[in-house]
Amino acid sequence: MGSAPRISPVSRPGTKFINPVDAISLFTAGVAESRASTAPKGAPPEVTLSIYVEITTPPIWDGDTVWMVDLDLDVVRTLDGQVLVVDEDEFGRNQVGYWYPQDMITSARTSCDEIAAASD
Repeated sequence: MGSAPRISPVSRPGTKFINPVDAISLFTAGVAESRASTAPKGAPPEVTLSIYVEITTPPIWDGDTVWMVDLDLDVVRTLDGQVLVVDEDEFGRNQVGYWYPQDMITSARTSCDEIAAASD
């Protein structure tokens, strides 16, 4: 588990930004959520989500560093409580483009469905 307080720099391939809200990272043994960010009451107006969960490959720890692959399938809950699965198009394209094995696809889908049901 890790945390990133508001104003922490966030960097990953393709993007860099300053985190506008407090966030916590949860790493599980299987394909499941890698990051859940919660927006506090009074969050900046650009924050529209209360929870953001990325579906990833199982994390691998290397000292203080954790490695995983973001599978571009996400579960979000909006500030008004709506639960959505997003980026399914990217997940579909990457299954073909990166030759995801069937067990990875099945595991990611199962995790996504379970998280979405639990977030509702």
